[in-house]
Amino acid sequence: MSANDPGHINDLSKDQEESLKNFWISIIDKITNKNKISLEDFYDSTYGNELFNLFASDNPDVVLLRRLRARKWNVNLALEQLINTLEWRFQWGVNQLVAKGESELSYQEILTGKTFYIGYDRFGRPINYISVKNHIKGQFPSETTEKLTVLSMEIGRKLLHCPVESVTLIFDMTEFSMKNMDYQHTYFLFNLLQNYYPESLGLALIVNAPWIFNRCWYIIKRWLDPVVENKVHFINNIDELTKFIDLSNIPKHLNGNKPDFNYIPPTEQDNIMLSAFQNDFSGNKKARENHQQASINYLRITYQWAQTNHNKDLLEQRKKAMEQLRDAYEQLIPYITTRTHYHRYGLIEEPIFYKTYQRIQQENQQEIVVVAYFWRLRQAYEFFKQLNIPGPPPILFFGNFLELIKSKRLSISMKQWTEKYGRIFGYFEGHTPILVISDPDILQDVFIKSFSNFHSRRPFAFEEQHTKKVHLFSATGLRWKRQRFVINPTFSSAKLKQMSPVIHRCIGIFMKKMSEQYNKGQPFDIYAYFKRFTMDTIWSCGFGLETDMQNNINNPYLIFSQNIFNEDNTFRILVLLSLFITELNTVWLKLYHISNFIRYWLPRIFPLTRKFIQEIPDLWIIRQAYTMMEKRGQMAPTNRTDLIQLMLESASNEDLIQDDKAFAVRGEEKDNEPLLIRKLTKHEIATNIYLFMIAGYETTSTALSYITYVLATHPNEQQKLQHEIDTHFSPETDDDMPSYDTVSQIEYLDMFIRETLRMYPIAPVVVNRQSSEDFHIKGIGTIPAGTSIAVDMYSLHYDPDLWGPVDPHIFYPERFETKRHAMAWVPFGAGPRNCVGMRFALIELKMALVRLLKTYSIVDCGDQTCKPFVNLKEYIVIAPEQVIWTKKYGRIFGYFEGHTPILVISDPDILQDVFIKSFSNFHSRRSFPLADQNAKLVNMFSASGLRWKRQRFIINPTFSSAKLKQMTPLINRSINMLMKKMSEQYNKGQPFDIYAYYKRFTMDTIWSCAFGLDTDMQNNINNPYLIHSQQLFGEKVNVRLIVLIALFINELNKFWRKIHLSIGAISYWCRHYIPITKRFINEDPPTWIMKQAYKIIEKHQKVGQTNRTDLLQLMFESASDEELIQDSRATDITNEETEIEPPLIRKLTKHEIVSNIFLFMIAGYETTSTALSYITYILATHPNEQQKLQHEIDTHFNPETDDDMPSYDTVLQIEYLDMFIRETLRMYPIAPVVVNRQSSEDFHIKGIGTIPAGTSIAVDMYSLHYDPDLWGPVDPHIFYPERFETKRHAMAWVPFGAGPRNCVGMRFALIELKMALVRLLKTYSIVDCGDQTHKSFEQLTETFVIAPREVIIRLERRDEYHV
Repeated sequence: MSANDPGHINDLSKDQEESLKNFWISIIDKITNKNKISLEDFYDSTYGNELFNLFASDNPDVVLLRRLRARKWNVNLALEQLINTLEWRFQWGVNQLVAKGESELSYQEILTGKTFYIGYDRFGRPINYISVKNHIKGQFPSETTEKLTVLSMEIGRKLLHCPVESVTLIFDMTEFSMKNMDYQHTYFLFNLLQNYYPESLGLALIVNAPWIFNRCWYIIKRWLDPVVENKVHFINNIDELTKFIDLSNIPKHLNGNKPDFNYIPPTEQDNIMLSAFQNDFSGNKKARENHQQASINYLRITYQWAQTNHNKDLLEQRKKAMEQLRDAYEQLIPYITTRTHYHRYGLIEEPIFYKTYQRIQQENQQEIVVVAYFWRLRQAYEFFKQLNIPGPPPILFFGNFLELIKSKRLSISMKQWTEKYGRIFGYFEGHTPILVISDPDILQDVFIKSFSNFHSRRPFAFEEQHTKKVHLFSATGLRWKRQRFVINPTFSSAKLKQMSPVIHRCIGIFMKKMSEQYNKGQPFDIYAYFKRFTMDTIWSCGFGLETDMQNNINNPYLIFSQNIFNEDNTFRILVLLSLFITELNTVWLKLYHISNFIRYWLPRIFPLTRKFIQEIPDLWIIRQAYTMMEKRGQMAPTNRTDLIQLMLESASNEDLIQDDKAFAVRGEEKDNEPLLIRKLTKHEIATNIYLFMIAGYETTSTALSYITYVLATHPNEQQKLQHEIDTHFSPETDDDMPSYDTVSQIEYLDMFIRETLRMYPIAPVVVNRQSSEDFHIKGIGTIPAGTSIAVDMYSLHYDPDLWGPVDPHIFYPERFETKRHAMAWVPFGAGPRNCVGMRFALIELKMALVRLLKTYSIVDCGDQTCKPFVNLKEYIVIAPEQVIWTKKYGRIFGYFEGHTPILVISDPDILQDVFIKSFSNFHSRRSFPLADQNAKLVNMFSASGLRWKRQRFIINPTFSSAKLKQMTPLINRSINMLMKKMSEQYNKGQPFDIYAYYKRFTMDTIWSCAFGLDTDMQNNINNPYLIHSQQLFGEKVNVRLIVLIALFINELNKFWRKIHLSIGAISYWCRHYIPITKRFINEDPPTWIMKQAYKIIEKHQKVGQTNRTDLLQLMFESASDEELIQDSRATDITNEETEIEPPLIRKLTKHEIVSNIFLFMIAGYETTSTALSYITYILATHPNEQQKLQHEIDTHFNPETDDDMPSYDTVLQIEYLDMFIRETLRMYPIAPVVVNRQSSEDFHIKGIGTIPAGTSIAVDMYSLHYDPDLWGPVDPHIFYPERFETKRHAMAWVPFGAGPRNCVGMRFALIELKMALVRLLKTYSIVDCGDQTHKSFEQLTETFVIAPREVIIRLERRDEYHV
């Protein structure tokens, strides 16, 4: 079929043209009427938009004529089919599929070659080749196969060239069997052709169909329209096929000349261009607007044309409009489609991709590099998805690294992921894919059977394969094989026997240290002694060096060896950068070398710098290695059989040995393999000395520590092991030296060690491999060369199928009596590249343990022994006594403070009645000790009745939205100072107490925003306002004592109050009239602050009216000259003023102003800073939630502009920030003790009875905040901000109180928190410092405020570590 055939665009009869016009009118009327829109809005409607996407770059008439022909020119039926098509395209997401292209498909399914285009037939139709044998029913999800089919249809449309309007399908039935027969998908295919892509099929050629297909065809043809069935031809040989298709377009496996399908994946250029298009928002918008205008213009002219008989001008306008529509769509192509295999193959030519990309490059030269990089990251994260390998979803730039930080142990994370995703899964370190395997059979293939493909380990940071200094651990190929061949003999049985005396000498010193500790009779840290012992053994046995480091803890060899495991921040930063931005590894490597160079030479040139610049440990040790080699070279021949001697005997004079074909490693040398050079350079000897030192030090000492822990906590097994040792030695001769042969015979000792290393593998992260060639995993597919393979050692070691029937979590050495899978136990690795020093380590362990257990028994010291081995992260939940009582006695119970009854309620409905509905009865808080309701100095917190209402009425406007907006510049000024302090701390690079800075920041903000005072207390820690404010929360012993007495003997409260005032007066006058008393009598902080408040009032009275809108100004505007305002019927209060209530006096006395200044200072200082401290703790310990919050903030701000000032309106829009703060305050309420009420009248509680007037009501806030009925379904003990998306009970969340008497400054506190957090998290990430961070939250101090002593964290700049 072509455009020139009858009924096609170039050959329409008058009736057919009339049908086309009527079709156009029906379409336009249907869509506009259905959606009740005008022609101008047609494009924006769902159907209208889908229609023009259906047209694409085709002639719209051609698309509609297909429908008309398919429905025998019945306009109504054609319209019905078109509407169905548009609905299908919208619901199925065809446009989204076309936009994402091949990335939406299964990579493995594409590679099967089950369907692809191979050229054109003799009639100019595109050929879609379908290999039926490569379609196996159920091999891939039906959804992905359907996507592949629909995308093929859309690609076929691109391949059509006028006048051709259809495609040819070749169904290659070669090797067909019933496993290939998929009726469901066959029906899907022909349904597409007949209903959604009508008249698109030109020919269907079924080639080499076997006889078993006849029955299948009988079923299929019943689904087909007769017209479609007539297009199907059965082809039996090449001659019949060449009638339709030239040999040049027939695949080779059908005896043609066309190369078989070989998928060309997206190139780097494709990815860069796609990323550029996706980020060219202005270009995308402009192209869409042009296409919209062209579509509406074409539609308007077409509607006019369809309603007229014959108008040449309209025909010409319509032709021009169609060309404009096609041009506009072409400009849109890069933004709504992607390049495919056929673009790269050359079958589809769309130069608009390159033209648009060049334009974007010219407009955005700088941005294109960043966009390209992040597109590269995005593509990297498709690695496992394309292979259909499950795994935890990665986060851009970080991969799964944040989850690893959260768990703190990679091995535990792997085990958890294995439980979730199975024995084969993938995760990302940065954007480097790591394939994790715990299937022992596959691991056996990787580590042993296919070793020639997996001879290399994964390269670690700053390893250079082609330098002179490469040791056995890092070496690959023949270089590794050469080194291993030379070093292997060191660890033969004969050589280990010869080393036994040296090992015993080291053990002898160790035993003397144990004797000294035994004589002291106190628990001690044996791990420190194990470290010195193993290091002594390595230097002695490996390198013939007697260091005496077991006696001398200041021995430089010991100090520098230990310092290797305490790398500095510079190294850690560079390692992280090399992990996340691998493309710049050469840059990070150079920076690493420059850093080392500076650290080496600076102390030598400027000796003063030695105080704070330490010599690099690894370079120091390698330098000692060169010194040792030089000394050995000067010595006469020796009979020593240590490692250094064996390496020196194989020393070469060359600086670098060239190992040809370093990748061609085999178990044995082959005839076609280059001869292995049996030499080592002096540089390789030096680096291997370094390797054996670090490999044998920490690992063996740690293994000994685990074994000791197991011995202490399993006394029965210890006794059994000692019995086994005693059968080989006389227990009365402590100093017997166990020989190599003897310790090798103690089977239970061997099993004991192996079982310990099964349960506590020392270095699981280093057991990995990297493939040098593609490899196939059964059931998964082909894994590309270069893939890193990690072993989930914990899942292997704790697999009940491998280690049963006894539970693998139980210590049971006898399980090693049974032969296990070769890959079940891999603490030393496996295969030819396992740990070369394994036998040395085991014999060292055995000899040390025999000597130790022949003399001593290891005793468990309870928590002192177990605590270091418990590495569980514990979330702090504050559980005061009330929570326990609520669990025991229910939601309503009573207790006594002294002899004062306190009614505790955690029933939200009753609390709603108390705090809100019956507020007129519960308008007062409980009176606190030493408070005087009738005094002049009564603030809003203490006031009751009309006195409270009057003060609240005046102060309320301070915290309106308008006023808070006006305060934001002042808040931002304080935040600026805080950020400067954070910058200083970040530059130091050390953990610090951020709580101290929060206190100064909140105090600064209060004095600035509330009272217009610039104190500079964030810079000056000796500022008197800061000092006295802080001293308020460290009350003197005498005050505490009076408060306690007043609490228990409240009948004498007036007396206690007078004593308190007398003490204050005496202290004040002594300081003023007897100056020497200032040395030991501090000024009373409340008195000092109130004195400053009076001064502020006096100063204001002199200055007069001001434009400031702070709290102080509002109070001044309501100032009264009276000393005391009499509020009549102070206990008679309602929510609204009424005629029977006395007129509310809208004034404050100067004493009330002073008292409220004091109140807002103490209320806003400790509470807000403590809230910030808890939020910071949560951020540090919940990195995923921190990252989500930062992402939310970034959507409202440019993350590259650290100093952007967040406005009041903007921070209110960040919903997740609000939920984050609220969830923190739910779990960590700051001042629960102050949320209480006191009844002024008797009140009734349903089911309880009448409660008398004057009863104090306390709220059990923790029971409310942790009530699963109020906060479920997610466990309330889990930090989950999203729980606030659901509306909760009005009394479920009450950190600021509730009802008319809730915290008046709540809105100010929240906006202060939000603005500070936005500025902080825009620039920095909060980093958990382990015990330093957690320790302070284990012992919280509680007075009125529950607070930690300190909050130790570390800051990382996001522009260095984050996207």
